Parts: sequence; structure tokens; C-alpha cells
Amino acid sequence: GLAGADRLLGSSSGPPGFGFTLRGDGDIDNNQYPDLIVGAFGVDKTVVYRSRPVVSVDAQLVLTPRVLNPDEKTCHLPDSDTMATCFRVDVCMRISGMGIPETVVLQAELQLDWLKQRGGVKRVLFRDSRLPQLSQSITLGQQDKHHCLNYTVFLREEEEFRDKLTPISVALNYSLDQSSAYPGLSLRPVLDHYSKTFHQDQANILLDCGEDNMCIPDLKLSAVMDREELVIGDDNPLMLTINSANHGEGAYEAELHVLLPPEADYVGVERRREDLQRLNCEHRVENDTRVVVCDLGNPMVAGTNLFVGLRFTVQRLDDAGPHISFELQIHR
Repeated sequence: GLAGADRLLGSSSGPPGFGFTLRGDGDIDNNQYPDLIVGAFGVDKTVVYRSRPVVSVDAQLVLTPRVLNPDEKTCHLPDSDTMATCFRVDVCMRISGMGIPETVVLQAELQLDWLKQRGGVKRVLFRDSRLPQLSQSITLGQQDKHHCLNYTVFLREEEEFRDKLTPISVALNYSLDQSSAYPGLSLRPVLDHYSKTFHQDQANILLDCGEDNMCIPDLKLSAVMDREELVIGDDNPLMLTINSANHGEGAYEAELHVLLPPEADYVGVERRREDLQRLNCEHRVENDTRVVVCDLGNPMVAGTNLFVGLRFTVQRLDDAGPHISFELQIHR
């Protein structure tokens, strides 16, 4: 097909003045589309550009339901006794166009949780294949210009992923199947330039955050040390007792970050005292900064009040000032 912005270039060995004459009001091959004849000055040959049939596609992608409750496991996974939370993906396509073939084959691709790229954990999978992507050939014709397919998708177990806040996006991308034969047509069809070949729809995981499903936590953080003075040349063991509380709605992916001063080294979580929680904490190096990261819950539900003891040694005091400081943050 020739769109208004197309440019037709003669070959480098072609006659000078290519495009001197144009005729575009005839249908030379009788395919219901006008063709273009291009000539050059003083040359007894012409070039014919024939228009290809144009297929217009109207596609729809719908997810049902759009809010997934992980506690409602009503969907049975095949070849197992496992029940899961599921939703339905409907793909509908309608074709139209003048002079299009008797049958048109579209190659459709569905990507689940497609915003999770570069190795991110896909939170949903197709029930039948247990894969996050699917390719499907869809054949449409004069007798079946509108066709719908549906698929069942399941939510993985909550312990298999952390992110419950980001919407779960499903993407549909389609194109004409280039391997299909079109008997009786000398030119292969093309997709309408204005057909939208990429569609997406989203579902959300139900959160413990009221009717609006929007979480507004109210986080509090405080800490005390078990010693006030440090001695140069000593190991200086100390424990930082940290209180993290949430007085608002659930805080998802909540983490306690403790940034260490240069003089301190992390020893571990205090596990002997029964009044302190045994959180999962790990030591990391982020941008040349040493930090201890503790998981506060996913979600850190309303009313949570955690006490954790983190043990350190403080040894490198020769060049230290009169004070050392630990910086505490809650990330979510």
C-alpha cells in the first residue's frame, strides 16, 4: 500500500528525470486498489507500482477480574492437586478491508507480567503451559471475520514473589503471518498502517488497604544503644535496639536499612532475648556504603510493633571524631 508519506526512489542506474510523469487513477491488476505508473522524460519505458490489499484489524484484550484476591483459590491447576487464584484473558479480533484474501492468518503473542523484564520474577503464568508467554495463530476469513479466544492465567504462591504493588500487565502484540499462502493473489496483503498492533490490560493484587485498595502506612522508627562510651583499642561490642511500628495501613515490601559508620562492623541479629524479634537481616554494600537490611514484612500490617537487636563491634577509632552515628531508614 502507498501511504501519503511514502517515497518512491528510482535505482541509481535508472533514467534521469524519473518521476517526470505520474498516472495514479487506474487499477491495472484488478485488485480493487489504484496503481501508480511512473515515467521519465524521453524514455520509452515506465515503472508500475502496484498497491497491495490492506487488512484492518480491530483487536481487544480484556482481563477478568481486574483485582486478584490471593486468598480465593478457586482454580484447579492441571496435573496436580494445587488450587490457585486465577483470572481470564480474552483476546478478540475483527478484520475488515477491501479486496482482502478469503482467509487472513494473524500471529498473536501474549506476554504475562510483561513489565517485569531483565530476569524479574513473573508473578502469573498460563495455567495450561505454566509459562509467561504464548504464541497463537488466529485464522480469520469471510465467514469468520470476528474471532475470540480465552486463556486462564494463575497467580503464583505468595512466597514465590515480593512485589504485590505493581500492576500485573498483560500485553498483546500481533502481526500478519508471513508464512501463509494466498492463492489467487499476486500480492501479499499488508496491515493497515493505523491498526494498533500492541494492546495491554492490567490487574492488581488485592491489598489489605481498605475499600480503595490504596495503602497509606504510618511508620515510626526509634532506636537506643546499650552503651554510651567507646574505648580506643577495644572491640567495643554494642547492640542497637530498634523499634519499627506501623500505625496506618499495610506497608508492602517494607525494609529497615541501617547505614554503618566506617568504624563499625556488623556481627548479627540478637537471638537470645525473647523480647526481641528474630528478623531476617543481611549485610550489603551499596555504592561503597555498608548497610544492614532487615525484612519488616510484606506487608508490614497495621498495628505491627517490632523490636530487633542488631549487634556490632566498633574498632577503628584512631581517626574517629568524638561521635559515631548509625543512620536508620525504613524503605518501602
